[in-house]
Amino acid sequence: MKTRIITLIIVVVIVCGGGALDTRAQEQSRLFNSDGHGKIRIGNESFKVSSVIVKLIDDHQVEVTLISEITIFLKGTWSDSTEKPRDITLEITGGASAGGLEAKGHLTIADDDKSIVMLIISGQSRRTKRVVGVDFKGN
Repeated sequence: MKTRIITLIIVVVIVCGGGALDTRAQEQSRLFNSDGHGKIRIGNESFKVSSVIVKLIDDHQVEVTLISEITIFLKGTWSDSTEKPRDITLEITGGASAGGLEAKGHLTIADDDKSIVMLIISGQSRRTKRVVGVDFKGN
């Protein structure tokens, strides 16, 4: 009888503990995406941006994907706005290229907590010193 009770307790702990771990893993990142319209400027070149994907990772890392004629990947950090809960401040510190990018940005999340209202990034390439800017509005 004691063995059955101990086995039942272990099973309950494993099942409940596993569910808690699953929930925690899901909370480690938030993913936002939107189709819309915008532009990315790299020096004198300009590209239309049709979609944006932003992943906010729990350790305050951010991954930004800009979908255009070219696809651009950016990395950095994020922080919540103390004034507006749907506004996120971005600090872009890298990209897919070795030279990287130094930029600041602003992300506004829609009320559905899934899509992007607006993304603005402004900075410059570390290696080429070309000005880089992103101005995107989601649908």
